[in-house]
Amino acid sequence: MKKLLSITAVLCSILISFSAAAQQTEMGKVCKTYRGEEGLIVTTARYGPDKNNEVLIGIYDIDHSWAGKIFKAKVESYNGKADYEITYKGKAYIIMTYRNNNYEIYLPKESNMQKSPMYIAYAKDLSDNCTPNKFLQEYKEQQKAKK
Repeated sequence: MKKLLSITAVLCSILISFSAAAQQTEMGKVCKTYRGEEGLIVTTARYGPDKNNEVLIGIYDIDHSWAGKIFKAKVESYNGKADYEITYKGKAYIIMTYRNNNYEIYLPKESNMQKSPMYIAYAKDLSDNCTPNKFLQEYKEQQKAKK
């Protein structure tokens, strides 16, 4: 009887482990963080499998209602260019673009807001301090808070 209980306990723990692994979202191995005008910081990381072409985009350190928010974006790449599209107020919205080796971020206009688009440049020091799993956790906490 003890052996049966022991085997059952082991099997249950294995099933729980597989279930938890199945619920984890695949992330890229690195974050890429960019600096922009007015102190703007933008962090990105691949979200899900490569084939999904999705990233998380976090907006930080700027006086804007989107500061501290992380968005899931679909990446449309073509001819060496890329558009990062989110859904905003029920419509498709291009939040970031890549053109001619330059990234630009587009924040919705607010009173006394900075100019849009804003140019952003890769910041290795900030990128090195970001971990994709921590970024994902921040996104998931934000999603829970919305509910």
